[in-house]
Amino acid sequence: MKKLFALLAAVILILAAGCQKTKEAEISPLPEKYSTAINMSYACTDTKAILTRNAQGTWGIDVVEPEILDPLTFSSENGKTTVSLDGMPLSDEGSQFPQKDLCSMLFEALEQVYSGTAVQSPVNDGIITYSGAIDSGGYILTRNAGDGSWIRFTVNEAQADILFSEYKTQ
Repeated sequence: MKKLFALLAAVILILAAGCQKTKEAEISPLPEKYSTAINMSYACTDTKAILTRNAQGTWGIDVVEPEILDPLTFSSENGKTTVSLDGMPLSDEGSQFPQKDLCSMLFEALEQVYSGTAVQSPVNDGIITYSGAIDSGGYILTRNAGDGSWIRFTVNEAQADILFSEYKTQ
């Protein structure tokens, strides 16, 4: 009888310990202002740049490499992507740069994440995955749940890929 009681007590303790509420991983909120280095691959081009979010709905990408494209800036405000050369906006000539298409894809996906229209998966191994659809196809955008930094953006149908690094909030 004592053995049965001890076994029953052990089972109850194991069940009680297993039913304790586990602490969910804390998710860093989406930052309002930040900058991050990005490596973009699209249309047989590789470009290094700096992505900046200045305010709600305002994004900028300043090209760093290749050096010949260094004067280019891609910006988005209220869903419209523009290209500037040394600060001077280009009209339709900006569409000749394949980077403009990739920047537009990224801006559109980020706006979906910030507006809450992107699908957010549960945290898995400290990573949050967002997915959705843009004009160029379905995208996946990942970020670190702990510090909020972006990790990767892909649009498989467009063979577009961006890797993020050197994340800094402002």
